[in-house]
Amino acid sequence: MLHLIQLRRSGGPYQKPYEGARSSAAERVSYKHEALGSSPSGRTEFSYSIMDIPHVKQTEEEVVVLVDEDNHEIGTAPKATVHANNTPLHRGFSLFLFNSKGQLLLTRRALTKKTFPGVWTNTVCGHPGPGESVEDAARRRLYEELGVSLGLNPGAQGSTLSQNIRVVTPYCYRFADQNGIVENEICPVLVAHADVEPHPNKAEIEEWKWIDWQEFLNEVETLPQKYSPWSREETRLLTALPA
Repeated sequence: MLHLIQLRRSGGPYQKPYEGARSSAAERVSYKHEALGSSPSGRTEFSYSIMDIPHVKQTEEEVVVLVDEDNHEIGTAPKATVHANNTPLHRGFSLFLFNSKGQLLLTRRALTKKTFPGVWTNTVCGHPGPGESVEDAARRRLYEELGVSLGLNPGAQGSTLSQNIRVVTPYCYRFADQNGIVENEICPVLVAHADVEPHPNKAEIEEWKWIDWQEFLNEVETLPQKYSPWSREETRLLTALPA
């Protein structure tokens, strides 16, 4: 069933259709997390330490695409400075990567991240650049953050994304972290399937683990403070989708 989620922004109510349950208005306005231990579940069988390996270096300043509430492009802004206490609405994406066992690849954001540092979240998030599809952006960030290559080699011209990366539901959110820094995105949710061995970029990922889907669903409900607010909402959207 299609539900209507209302997002409250400085200019008044903002409504977009999504599949899933409604979240509390208070949670949408602000989100605070506590310092976490090294493992969200206390289990270590799927936890790994960071591996320092070469990754793609950005040769140009990365920018995000600014949009209006109908997702029409209205400009760009440097990613390094766009996130503040009044972050403008911009394009993003959020990817959930599963292996053949049905386990989800979770990541913990680096402690040096400007927004939501040290929080556990879904596999990878990011921002498509000007003229870049969300699927291509997801492939790019998988490689930059986790050393995972799906589809053609990163940087290949005219590339076609691996067929198993796909958008499954629309989503939009606005959350502030404990320091008041705001994430404000039109953020479609993507799903992919691959058996891979991540090699994380320590500037992006503090640690990672595979987790059984049902265990993750249980933790989202019983230990919500361990996870990013967007990953919790996106999880509800995924579970509401037809099988």
